[in-house]
Amino acid sequence: MSLLVQKFGGSSVADITCIERVADRVIATKEQGHQVVVVVSAMAGDTNKLVALAKQITEDPDMREYDVLLSSGEMITIALLSIMLNKKGYQARSYTANQIKILTDDVHKKAHVVAVETARLLEDLTNGWIPVVAGFQGVNEKGDITTLGRGGSDATAVALAAALNANECQIYTDVDGVYTADPRIVKEPRMLSKISYDEMLQMASLGAKVLQTQSVELACQNNVPTRVKSTFTNNPGTLLCHHVERLKATPVTGVVSKHDLARITLRNVPHYAGFVVKVLAVLTSRHISIDMMVQHQSEDNQSALSIVVPRDEFVLAETLLTKFVEEQGLPSIIASQGVAKLSLVGHGLNSHAQVLHKMFEVLAAHQIDIFMLTCTEIKISVIVNEELLEIGVEALHNAFELSHEQSSH
Repeated sequence: MSLLVQKFGGSSVADITCIERVADRVIATKEQGHQVVVVVSAMAGDTNKLVALAKQITEDPDMREYDVLLSSGEMITIALLSIMLNKKGYQARSYTANQIKILTDDVHKKAHVVAVETARLLEDLTNGWIPVVAGFQGVNEKGDITTLGRGGSDATAVALAAALNANECQIYTDVDGVYTADPRIVKEPRMLSKISYDEMLQMASLGAKVLQTQSVELACQNNVPTRVKSTFTNNPGTLLCHHVERLKATPVTGVVSKHDLARITLRNVPHYAGFVVKVLAVLTSRHISIDMMVQHQSEDNQSALSIVVPRDEFVLAETLLTKFVEEQGLPSIIASQGVAKLSLVGHGLNSHAQVLHKMFEVLAAHQIDIFMLTCTEIKISVIVNEELLEIGVEALHNAFELSHEQSSH
């Protein structure tokens, strides 16, 4: 008998018909002799509705109360799925993060899991029950509700799998696995049967929505076998593992895109290390995520500092930095919300100069301007006009021939 943690995202529990499909899949797994712990997200669209309600009151809601609001979506789905399983003759019990103690740090809206208590879950499993756990939410040491950021149910599932020493964590979604590019953008992306934790971590952090970044970190740190599968098919999906052997004509594994970004530029900033520290202190004091930061020195020993942040944090970041430049006696900031990030992910990218050259050549051919650039051995990221993002994704995917199988295993 093996122990599986199965996580179902918002599209998988979008309505009662979908919830019944999930229940049938869970039952089928249990009938195969496995123990099952289920993690569910809120119904598709529900979290966005809750965000919109808060924004009707203020663009900068109190973060503690914001987490209380957003965590309510999963309360509905754990109850509905448990009701469905019980109706079908399988004993199930729903749990919030507070009831089983999924403990996190104190950072609201993007908390990290630090510990999970398993006593109640193990008791249920021993008695043949199916625990159904609310994803996305946690509780800090004060007992306050926290949330784990967008896609946080993935992190809940992997954290539970690690704590329970599960045989596999299965992330069910609306696609068959991890692809070389977003299948909603590229016509013929290739599904990867395996992907390394490092590659997946880069893809997740750069915008691939199939897995949340924290979940990949937890899987890697705790050596949790994690598989991405579709709720709607029986395909084997993509397995995350430590190393994948590849014999490639190109070191590029995939093309990743990230919408919903904003760019803020500080002008004529002084050129000394302590200034950037001051800027970071302003943003991190309110836990604003910095997606990319590039500083360019000019001939007169002044420089511009461009910062990319998530669009849903743009208003707060703009307010904070506007006040900051006024206090520093600097020119007003320049802000743009219509940007996106386009990235290549792979191995040894810095040592293959032709990769960067081809990337620039392809984007130039499609008249896609590059506003910012960062390069490492495992990723090349550029900031571009959001309206041209999808054109860039498909053009790069075709240029690097990623639809063709290039793996040795």
